[in-house]
Amino acid sequence: MLCSMSEVGQCWDNVPGEVIWSSLKRETLIGRKRFDRYVDAVETVINWINIYNTKRPHLTINMMSPLDYEVQLHNHAQGVDF
Repeated sequence: MLCSMSEVGQCWDNVPGEVIWSSLKRETLIGRKRFDRYVDAVETVINWINIYNTKRPHLTINMMSPLDYEVQLHNHAQGVDF
C-alpha cells in the first residue's frame, strides 16, 4: 500500500476537497454571511449536493453531471451503446 500524501509543503492532495468546499460556499452563500437556523443550512447543503451530483455540469467530465457520467461508465463497461 502506498501513502497518498505528496511531499511536505505540497497541497495537491487537498485540491479536490478544497474545490468542492469552494463551490459549496460560493453557490450557497450568495448574498448572505450565515444561515439564520441550522436546519436551513442542512437543507441548503443537501439540496446543493443533489444538484451538484445529478444536474450540475462539470467541465472535467465533458459538461456532464457526475450521475450521468457514472451511468455512461457503467453502460460502457456493460457494452451498451447510446
